Amino acid sequence: MSQMRLDLRRRFSAVFSGASPQRTAIVALALVVLTAGCTGFVGSDDDEELSIEEVPAEADGVIHVESGVLTDATTESLMDGLIEMDQELGVDDDAPESWEEVLEEAEEDSEIDFGEIHSATFFTSNEAIDDDEEYAGMFLQTDLDWEALESLAEDEADADEIEEDSYNDVTVYVEDDEFSEFDTWVADFEDGTFAFGPEPVVQDVIDVYQGDADGIDDDLYDAYGETTEGYVTAAFMLSDEQESIAADAAEAEGIEAAAVPEMEAVTMSYHTEDDNMTVETNLLTESTEEAEQFVSFVEPLLELGELEADADAPPEEDPFGWALDSLSIDQDDERVTVSFAADPDDVVAVFEALAMLGVDPGDEAFGMPPAAAT
Repeated sequence: MSQMRLDLRRRFSAVFSGASPQRTAIVALALVVLTAGCTGFVGSDDDEELSIEEVPAEADGVIHVESGVLTDATTESLMDGLIEMDQELGVDDDAPESWEEVLEEAEEDSEIDFGEIHSATFFTSNEAIDDDEEYAGMFLQTDLDWEALESLAEDEADADEIEEDSYNDVTVYVEDDEFSEFDTWVADFEDGTFAFGPEPVVQDVIDVYQGDADGIDDDLYDAYGETTEGYVTAAFMLSDEQESIAADAAEAEGIEAAAVPEMEAVTMSYHTEDDNMTVETNLLTESTEEAEQFVSFVEPLLELGELEADADAPPEEDPFGWALDSLSIDQDDERVTVSFAADPDDVVAVFEALAMLGVDPGDEAFGMPPAAAT
């Protein structure tokens, strides 16, 4: 289904052509559930459907995305504000005028009712299948059948390149991937649930589903399960190499190595409540002492920044102070929680201010210097 993935991405890129970097980043978050290369977790109370337990044991990370993020009122308010900002800045005169219009155009182009897509899960491993192929796959839970998914391919001729087969009593659709030594597989569990990925990855999913292989790693399962539930939820176990990269990056920003905790996992979630949007990151350190040491290093920096900021200044006048005020840090045993909570209107105001200054929030984290953003 490599061509189908390319077609989906092309359709959505046409909708968002000319978008500013900050809008593109947040749109990507919302539309991750709809792109067949970057999707999230399928959860269900029905034992006959795939659930997080069917993530293969080889996986070191999972991302869960609920399609409700597309119509969440707070998220929609943010998107409308960013679209209006783009209009005022003249980013694209032909762009949709509201988030609702964006979704309507995307549904029309894809010929899919987004209400029929419920959730999705991307999973990945720190270990590759081979030198040229990452270990990565995904589940998608929908009200759709195979024919509806197949019709998303822009060229009807693509259907002739897809062969139907079976593996371990599950129907699979196979397409040769010219960029990989592995075929691309789609497993159809015949209940609106599908698994996508390279042949070895989808085979692992099916084997777990049929009880012939071990499911998700216990540590990853626990890390994910302890994460705050949200529209987007993720958990990643860290390899020694990744820990080393984080330490090197901190050192490059002038942060002492002793202040960087040794971490076993990182989890994240995005949710909304009381008209606020919240991004929460949890650092699961190797000991309570590591967690306490990190918090004792970060808290004074936050407090110092808040003291220097003008508490009465609107966010567009003091984005750095506003960002610090919107951050909170807490510690519970080995867990350090960093939360960012804000009203969508304030987020848009900061984006507008930074855009006028020529600052890309994706590079400067709402105007904070790199060391503070870290």
